[in-house]
Amino acid sequence: RRGLGELARAPQIVAPPPQALPLERAALEPLDRRRAGGTPRQPAAQRVPAPEQCLVGQRAGVGRAVVVRGGHHHQPAADQRLERRLAAEEVDRGYARAVAALDAALEIAPGDAGARARRCDIVYERALIAERDFQRDRVADLVEALAACDAGGQRRRRWHAPAALTVEVVPANATVTLDAYHPDGLRLVARPHGPPGPAPFATTAPPGSYVITARAPGHATVHLPLLLARGERRTERLTLPAAAAIPAGFVLIPAGRFRYGSDDVDEELRRVYWNTSPLHEITTPAYLIGRHEVTYADWIAWLEALPEAARGPLLPRTGAKAFIAGPDFGLTPAPGGRWRFRFRRADHVYEALDGEPITYRDRDRRQVQDWRRFPVAGVSYEDGLAYAAWLDATGRVPGAHLCTDVEWERAARGADGRRYPNGARLAPDDANIDETYGRQTLAFGPDEVGAHPASRSPFGVDDLAGNVWEWVTAI
Repeated sequence: RRGLGELARAPQIVAPPPQALPLERAALEPLDRRRAGGTPRQPAAQRVPAPEQCLVGQRAGVGRAVVVRGGHHHQPAADQRLERRLAAEEVDRGYARAVAALDAALEIAPGDAGARARRCDIVYERALIAERDFQRDRVADLVEALAACDAGGQRRRRWHAPAALTVEVVPANATVTLDAYHPDGLRLVARPHGPPGPAPFATTAPPGSYVITARAPGHATVHLPLLLARGERRTERLTLPAAAAIPAGFVLIPAGRFRYGSDDVDEELRRVYWNTSPLHEITTPAYLIGRHEVTYADWIAWLEALPEAARGPLLPRTGAKAFIAGPDFGLTPAPGGRWRFRFRRADHVYEALDGEPITYRDRDRRQVQDWRRFPVAGVSYEDGLAYAAWLDATGRVPGAHLCTDVEWERAARGADGRRYPNGARLAPDDANIDETYGRQTLAFGPDEVGAHPASRSPFGVDDLAGNVWEWVTAI
């Protein structure tokens, strides 16, 4: 459901943050030491590029056996999965033995308050372990069991113990808001957790998923999704860059930690198809990422800056460069210095010159579109590297490079490990996917970037689900 049945790939560009912005925030202070953060990834100069396609929570084509971040050795994903599965099985066996023994004791002495309390303690401890291992459904079942056994409510109060959050911001005249994510059908919706306040901002909040937003006149607005653990005391320090320091069309991702990998319970699916690690927390430094995918207008600007003889190999097209359904697809020069875009759906060819729209058949919405605002597709990974190098060399986006898989995934998911940018599933019109236009053959095709704000990510990045696949670099 990431794309349109076509393996059309668009480059996604990231860059270092402005020099005045610290790359790392201060250390966090969780009271629950079970929630260990990750380590910073390697700086750009140390990355070894390799092509990869990414999904939110479901990454395809991961071509690595060992990952090294910040000098720490990470085991191959297969070893992580095996160790976690064996450990979880052993925990379950021990939990079952303990509960069975206490149930037997309670059959003999139903009024034994000590045995009943010990049984409830075991449920609480097992819920903590399930939460640590990101077993969401298991956590929900155990918390329900906890409510049934915790007569005095002591354990439930401990489970829901609020976190204390302080947000410090530079500049000092910033305003801070804290929104909490709540399930709303298929989506996670951010709702205010109390009124905004000046920095430094202090509040308490139940454990859960939140997003901090900091604003100040003349400065870029910064969003920081985060997970608050029960009973933790946490301080976040944010520096807002001047608005003019952020390249047009880019979003700042502040340094922070997030849940990376897959929590898919189908081990075979995760191992064979997604080939990804189990869900775990890691940390990234700050970076900038494009709010949208690279468009045809962006690509044409690059082509027109090159000598005419150098443009041919970089034209988006089918064939060896990209696997796109149908033989008739591409961008070509047209007389008078114009450009022609065309693609075929079944027996119909959509075609337009620059300045002319694409008008879709069999759609009941978004029929007329500006193809120059489509995400560029039919380009190779090497083309993407060359485009990013041009952005860097010309000073348009200093330090530009293709996203790494970690950068892409954090920008898409925020902090809480959601499967899609807006929650657990995509509704048909949340993104440009197979169901969006009723699976009508002539309705299939790209949409303009930003056309589906319902799937906007917690950082405000669009089109990280649907439309086209995107090239990133594996680390």
